Amino acid sequence: MKIKILILWVLLLVSTLEGVENELIDATLPADITFLIADLKYNQRDGVKICEIQHGTDSTFYGDRFSHGEPGIIPINFYHTLLQYQNEFWTTADSFSEVQICNILKSSPEWHVTKGVNSIKSDSHFMRQSVLPVEDPYNLQSYHGCVCLRGRQIQNIDKFIEKYPGIIFIDAASNSYWQDKYKMTELFSRNEILASFKPRWNLYEKIYSLDLAKKIISEIQSDQFVIKPRGAYLGNGVIIVNQEDLDETLKYILIKSSQLHIDPDKSYQYWYKDHFDTFIVEEFFSSDPIPVPHFDNQIFQPTMRVAFILAYNNRQIDLHFLGGYWILPYYPVSEAVSLNGKHKAYCKVPYFCQVDPETLLEVEEQLSIALPLLYREMLTDK
Repeated sequence: MKIKILILWVLLLVSTLEGVENELIDATLPADITFLIADLKYNQRDGVKICEIQHGTDSTFYGDRFSHGEPGIIPINFYHTLLQYQNEFWTTADSFSEVQICNILKSSPEWHVTKGVNSIKSDSHFMRQSVLPVEDPYNLQSYHGCVCLRGRQIQNIDKFIEKYPGIIFIDAASNSYWQDKYKMTELFSRNEILASFKPRWNLYEKIYSLDLAKKIISEIQSDQFVIKPRGAYLGNGVIIVNQEDLDETLKYILIKSSQLHIDPDKSYQYWYKDHFDTFIVEEFFSSDPIPVPHFDNQIFQPTMRVAFILAYNNRQIDLHFLGGYWILPYYPVSEAVSLNGKHKAYCKVPYFCQVDPETLLEVEEQLSIALPLLYREMLTDK
């Protein structure tokens, strides 16, 4: 089975690379650096299925530190990877959720860590660097520094780039996708090869009807489904449900009762306040089960988190993997509990585990096809 999957990915890679360079010349940004993470399922039968793509600045890597020791490998690799492209950076003390990235940057001679965005804008050295001419706008090393901020810290990225043309704004290509899962998910539908890395999915109006569950079952054709809100994070609102329970679950979360408002499970309670008028439903995939040593080798079905940097430099895409680890659900597969309990990532210590090197290599090989395709869609999105 592994050989068949490998042959498939090689064929896909060959067909994908043909003509990519010419298409990338039309990118809306001349050069870019983007820091992202992928939460995914992996099994030998289906390969990689990407559940979520999120911004690295908004992500925490407790599992990296738990699995690999402090400060983790992702913060270190993040720091050294960026130095391949630039040697001066500006950020704020609250621009990263991961504390070890913050600690490394604060002690780094290349990073200026300020109190806030206004402190960057008022810094005389930044102002001088930001207006210096850029000899080759397609070459990241031609710029005079980078700024790394959370997307919500800047109201208008385009105006920021226009005002400070000598500076690279990290995550400029991906910024418009950070607060809406639908916008990111929709990118997968623009390319047939890219779509194969995503579970089947669709967008539905947030109006309950007797036919809604039948419609979803007919369109997605799965025995189990993942219901997702468009704008929530940390697993809030994500519900994994069997086909036979889909109608009852939809009725409960879409017809907002007083019970939903006080439901102790945030997977359900979130729907009482969700402000989008549509929601996402995906086909459910599970990872191959693994024994976990620090839980007496009980068997879990985990989710993998992989951190990476994508760079558009000299009209080519570079992909740098920073590290990965398993996130465990709260319960092992042997427990008679809900699907959420046995499959949904719990994201708290000690519910993490190292990925064996062979599996991580297989995942990275497949992501090496998917992630540049996804990035190309961001770069050329108009």
